[in-house]
Amino acid sequence: MGILSRSFGTVVLLGSATAATALAAIPAPWYQGFESDTSGWFDGSGYGSITRQTGPLTAYQGNAYAVVSGTQNGSAPYTRWGAYSTTFPAGGYNTSIAVYLDPNAINVGQGFDFSSAANSVSNTHVRDFIFHFGKMADGSVRVGASNNSSFSTRMDLDANNSFQILTAGWYVLQHQFRDNGSGVLSVNLNLLDAGLSTLWSKTLSDASDGIGAPVAGNRYGWFTFADGNYAVDAAQLDVVPSPGTLALTAAAGLVALRRRR
Repeated sequence: MGILSRSFGTVVLLGSATAATALAAIPAPWYQGFESDTSGWFDGSGYGSITRQTGPLTAYQGNAYAVVSGTQNGSAPYTRWGAYSTTFPAGGYNTSIAVYLDPNAINVGQGFDFSSAANSVSNTHVRDFIFHFGKMADGSVRVGASNNSSFSTRMDLDANNSFQILTAGWYVLQHQFRDNGSGVLSVNLNLLDAGLSTLWSKTLSDASDGIGAPVAGNRYGWFTFADGNYAVDAAQLDVVPSPGTLALTAAAGLVALRRRR
């Protein structure tokens, strides 16, 4: 299944495809709403736990959600979004997960990091795109983004480009993987409210991340650490239609993140 590890503060996934590691040529739509199980998510052996629940919270979608648990300087559960992929779709793809964020439920210094990573054409890790969530020394609870995880709460979010969470509720962490028009990967990390309106966004891109060399499709979605317990729901990957077929498929709801009912 490969070995998740850390290298100089950057998330790295080692190992190649095996019978235990599903592999697809191109990303395929995938969804886990935890209505019956937590399949497609991996925990234990140093990766915390993920447990299906039907309360006390109201699920973001359906009747159930899951709770992710981990520790500072440890790790937490991850998913392969169905399967790693080695081809970048012409229109790109999105990954997303709903997380219940409550500014009053955590202490100063608590938080989590969540990464959605890009894969290479040879099925190796390319780069992480990470949401940071945590409670700052001033008591503010913030969301930021970068390419690295230190496996502990970033305590400088209040001094950088970030969004302050003031109200408890479901929020969506969305990654949009796109060709920037020059053959280079560009990723929009969007924080959405429960109604899918954009609250905050940050775009990350590196000139060395060429589409097809080395960037291919999706790798993992990973809570690199989770200090505390966090409810999650509606984890999904959507493939975006290529520009030539966009008009034909828009009505099918494939263009943007949609909320299932």
